[in-house]
Amino acid sequence: PAATVEALGHAASVGARFEVDLLATLLGGDEEGVTTILEPAVERGLLVEDPTAVRLHLAFRPTALAAHLEGRAPVAERAARHRAIATVLEDRVAAGAVIAPEVMAHHHLRALPAGGDAAAAVAWSERAGRAAARAAGWRDAATAFERAADVLSSRGRPTDRHHLLHL
Repeated sequence: PAATVEALGHAASVGARFEVDLLATLLGGDEEGVTTILEPAVERGLLVEDPTAVRLHLAFRPTALAAHLEGRAPVAERAARHRAIATVLEDRVAAGAVIAPEVMAHHHLRALPAGGDAAAAVAWSERAGRAAARAAGWRDAATAFERAADVLSSRGRPTDRHHLLHL
């Protein structure tokens, strides 16, 4: 059904594993309604429930299906989806939720072509880099800092890029 295909596209933008209530917020519905919309995908084995999650989480099977589905959407549509996701996640953070900085950075960065918040993309990328460095994830830290520097540079702020590269 068309509603299932649309919901799967939004879910794929969230990630290979997603909270159904987040998807419901993005789609402007409730968790029960979205679960019903996704039922055909569950029945076909494209989505499976994560039994270890406290809240209802579904995951794409195979995991690569999420990337495939997202890749099929036009760039502007993908960016708009990420902008919506970043907005919802920012609201959750403001309400006290703890969301991994790399998740926040990912959605903010992917939202930039749709007029996403460049300052938030830089800030979350910087936080992701620091978190990765604390965990000795040096490659991930370097990637996060490089992404932040690229955003700064693309906005015509090379001195900020120079500063960021020395963090």
